[in-house]
Amino acid sequence: MLTSKQIEFCKQYVSGKDGSNSYSIAFNRGNDNVTRAAASRLLKSNEIQSYIFELQEQNKKIVEIANIKAADIVVSGSIADATERMVTLTKIVRGELIINTEQMTKDGPEQIMLTPEYNDRIKAIAELNKMDGSYAPTQTKIELSKEQPLFPDVQTNNND
Repeated sequence: MLTSKQIEFCKQYVSGKDGSNSYSIAFNRGNDNVTRAAASRLLKSNEIQSYIFELQEQNKKIVEIANIKAADIVVSGSIADATERMVTLTKIVRGELIINTEQMTKDGPEQIMLTPEYNDRIKAIAELNKMDGSYAPTQTKIELSKEQPLFPDVQTNNND
């Protein structure tokens, strides 16, 4: 039967920490040669190895379930794809996206229609530029046919 500290060691190890760090956290010890040796001894234990394997299998199942759920979300269309996002941003840029909202007046709430303001349109243009790579750095190759002086209008004295 594993102790609570050994279980914590295994959890830390499975989470991606090395043996020494896992031991240091689980047993509240400094990270030194003694810690490394103790972690190494624990990792050689059949009971520890078995529990680590069990935790890894549980993690695999969790990841598989998460992947299936993520795939279902994408297939169901509940997440906008790049084209849909670009179309929406383009509508904002053109002022075609009308937002129906409620505004309080002296007679009570009133429904009003809003179009994007200038700043919203500029932000949408910037997002579209990011999406299509307009801000991507370009590489410019410069070739010099001969050595050129840094300051061509200044005469230098080569007799130094």
